[in-house]
Amino acid sequence: MRTFAAWTKENMQALRAEPGDVAADRIGDAVLEVDLRLGVEIANEEEGQPRELIVTAFSNAELFPLVRQIVQRMSSIPGWQIVPLKPPRGFEFTITLGPYSIQAQKLSFAFIPGMHKGIRLIAAAEVVQAMRDRNAAEELAWLTVETGIGEELTGTLEHVEFAVAESDQQTHLISELRSYLSGIHESGNSDS
Repeated sequence: MRTFAAWTKENMQALRAEPGDVAADRIGDAVLEVDLRLGVEIANEEEGQPRELIVTAFSNAELFPLVRQIVQRMSSIPGWQIVPLKPPRGFEFTITLGPYSIQAQKLSFAFIPGMHKGIRLIAAAEVVQAMRDRNAAEELAWLTVETGIGEELTGTLEHVEFAVAESDQQTHLISELRSYLSGIHESGNSDS
């Protein structure tokens, strides 16, 4: 961690002027030296504003303390706003999968019976059927939830997948996911 702190002092100011992808690659490489399971995201610079750098653990709650420690060590770098974990951004976005587009706000979700802290994102049958690569579909499901409710709350989940609604399944609006998971996280219970 000491090496990383020294690296940030030497390089972060110069990287502020670089395009987002270049800066993310360089800072990301340095963060990977701390732990291979971490990553970074950088917003393009807006004139007169600090540049946002998000240090992410990809919703792995075990790594959240390390992310916070990294951000704390980087917090005094001028011109940067360093954020621990991806913040919630809501579900006002569209995901494109091949010829299909999914408006995240139109998704619903359901708890997976018998799977502690597992959810299904309910989408149209033709969209779910188009998701032939199950690993890519699961990654897309995690990214959708993480973007909508933030990384910290997403880290309380154990499984996320896309599915088609079943007739006997109780579904909820995606906009309610944050409050449902907050209640589960506080009570330690996922039987809804």
